[in-house]
Amino acid sequence: MAARFNENPKFCWKGPEFKYPVELVTFIVSKDGVEETFPVHKEHACYYSPVLKAAFNSDFIEGQTQTYRLEDTNPKIFSLLIQWFYTQNFKHCPLDDENRIVVRNRSIWDATGDTPPSDEINSMYLNMVGLYILAERLIIPRLQNHIMRSLLEMAEREAWSTVWMETAYKGTSAESPLRCFAVDMLLYEAPSSWIKKHEKHFPRELLIDYAVRATLRGGANGVDYSHTRVILSYMVHETPYPNNVS
Repeated sequence: MAARFNENPKFCWKGPEFKYPVELVTFIVSKDGVEETFPVHKEHACYYSPVLKAAFNSDFIEGQTQTYRLEDTNPKIFSLLIQWFYTQNFKHCPLDDENRIVVRNRSIWDATGDTPPSDEINSMYLNMVGLYILAERLIIPRLQNHIMRSLLEMAEREAWSTVWMETAYKGTSAESPLRCFAVDMLLYEAPSSWIKKHEKHFPRELLIDYAVRATLRGGANGVDYSHTRVILSYMVHETPYPNNVS
């Protein structure tokens, strides 16, 4: 009977167990001259990130000092990671705004395609994209998928933005689902007038991906250009977390 309870997902604990509550590691996070120090429970950092687990249990400087440096990460973005470590969630709205942003059927497009996204919407996208890039770097697929679901929810509520796309392409790998999400947003949501007016949002590599996805199709009157939407999953594969993080 005991074995059955242990095998039942309802009774299986998933997450750090605070076996070593006084064992902390230190993160020194800096970007553009701004540096902050974050003490974090080692068990949490190692449980969710195989990169951090390997670093803090190695013979390298990180293992010897129990200190990990991130010299190209905004401390505000890193604070979102810490929120997620402890709560499996993070504050989606801008970090300097005490009020949660509620998005209901808000679109950055009006009838003429000239209405820009609000600063709040831009900040939400930039925060989540920055956190996604950090999660990809530290190999935390559960967090990547959590962020992607939030981005998709914003898209479904017609809360669009393109200000984040250059950042996404600079910080992710060529096969990153975040890049696919960016291309699809351009193909199926953004009017051409917006794209022309905001060229700085779109790096060359993004525009190449955009062109590739706009495919040729044969029609009754010859060959014409058509956006052929491919149903994509923007999620990454998640491996179950182990119970033992030592």
